[in-house]
Amino acid sequence: MYFEDPQQLIQQAVETDATTLDLSSLGLTEVPPEIAQLTQLEVLDLSDNRLTELPEAIAALPRLRKLDLMLNRFEVVPEVVFSLAELEELYLGDNKITRLPGAIARLLQLTWLSVGFNQLTELPQAIGQLTQLTHLNLNCNQFTTLPDAFAGLTRLETLSLSGNRLKTVPSTLTYLRQLSRLDLSCNRIESVPNGFAQLNNLVWLDLSSNHLESLPGAIAQLSWLSELYVSDNRFTGLPAVLRQLKRLVMLNVADNPLAIPTEVLEKIYEPSAILAHAA
Repeated sequence: MYFEDPQQLIQQAVETDATTLDLSSLGLTEVPPEIAQLTQLEVLDLSDNRLTELPEAIAALPRLRKLDLMLNRFEVVPEVVFSLAELEELYLGDNKITRLPGAIARLLQLTWLSVGFNQLTELPQAIGQLTQLTHLNLNCNQFTTLPDAFAGLTRLETLSLSGNRLKTVPSTLTYLRQLSRLDLSCNRIESVPNGFAQLNNLVWLDLSSNHLESLPGAIAQLSWLSELYVSDNRFTGLPAVLRQLKRLVMLNVADNPLAIPTEVLEKIYEPSAILAHAA
């Protein structure tokens, strides 16, 4: 397989004063130290390589705003990452990371953080200091709970926790009043607390593939909710309270033990047709 020469790409970036450098999918096992010459760099894509560490030369990129390290072989977050004080977007998904260190709190400008598809079992309390975060992807790890400090992420708009080991909805989520999109699918959640109603900016909610048998009446207070996914749970009936969600345009309740004809359940873009069968 032919790979472009990363050193040549770096030299081209030097000569053109580039602010963006794409070194993705080059089969890299290390990053050339020459990258330190690119002090003007703002976006660096190192995704889809074979990296296990980063050189100290990365610290010479003080203007870096976006760093993509997805699809590599990192087992720990490289320490040099925490020296990038201007970083706004950090993508660490699809690696083998087992721990997110408290040093993550040094990245105070972060608005996007993706650590999905790793081997994390917990988050540090320091995560709560990332008060600029608006998008957080924690999909496909091994979380059973979230730290209390998570409540400090009050600007969070999108949160993905799909594919973890949650048995309950973490109470700290009720403090995240700016959430518009929340994915809790593919966990082991057995109930949704009434406090969920405080997330009154939710537009999109996925609770599919859990162990739910019902939803709280308070869910009717999610007045902006337009899409609701609760397929593959244990509902034997649909709560009539769902009819109060006047902005609902998509409802998926398939693969539940419901006495509702399949042809009705398939009308996911006609919630009123499905909810005509609600108790």
